[in-house]
Amino acid sequence: MLGFFPNPYPNELLYSICARFQERVDYPSQISVIRDLFQTKNAIAIVDLPSRLNRFVAALPTGHSYTIDNFIENHTLLPFYSPFLPVERLQLVRQDMCSDNGSKIHTRLGIVAGFIEIPSHLRFCPLCIEDDRKQFGECYWHRLHQLPGVEVCSTHGVFLEKSGVLTHNRRRISEFVSLEQATQVICPRPIDPLNSGHKVLLKIARDIDWLLNNCRFVPGLEARVFSFIQAPDILESCRKQWLEVIAANAEAGRTWSLD
Repeated sequence: MLGFFPNPYPNELLYSICARFQERVDYPSQISVIRDLFQTKNAIAIVDLPSRLNRFVAALPTGHSYTIDNFIENHTLLPFYSPFLPVERLQLVRQDMCSDNGSKIHTRLGIVAGFIEIPSHLRFCPLCIEDDRKQFGECYWHRLHQLPGVEVCSTHGVFLEKSGVLTHNRRRISEFVSLEQATQVICPRPIDPLNSGHKVLLKIARDIDWLLNNCRFVPGLEARVFSFIQAPDILESCRKQWLEVIAANAEAGRTWSLD
């Protein structure tokens, strides 16, 4: 059992909390961190949808008030996907996140076979770093900034920056890297308020922020959404918004496709 664990910050990734823990305790090896946090040397550092949460919560200091549900809802990316999942599949995903078998989590969510590209590196907002250091004395990885489709900070209206930390590091699977360790001095790149594509990107970021923090699972929502978007006017509206997003990304040097 751990003698210490840092308090989570608002919307901080569990990965980030573990990275700050490792930084403070200064373990001699990555495996030692994994073993103490998850009570096994077979766990790996997962950014978005971690497993073995039963073991993790059991290892926390005596008298703590943390729960598995709290970590899942407030410090992982599952709330982004859960409103659109069938009840049975969502329950299976949550069970996988609690258990030692997390190999099926991404497959159950359709991430592996999906057409949406998951960010290859952890990302950050330069202005959030400044705000976090003023408020908490350090910066941390925000979970909103790691979601596909989020290209700008919903709070500051600046483009997110890519760090040097891989979201899936196959060579160093036990490594937790804090934002303080990875941070770079970068000038913020504000969006152009007169650029329609940039405005769409900001709206997408704010909508996803709301979804992540306010939308809880509604049974059958995925079917209602599918039925809703079949309406011709909705499809045309979505198409126009995606064209604006593509144009905005092209300006920023990124390439997206509707295919």
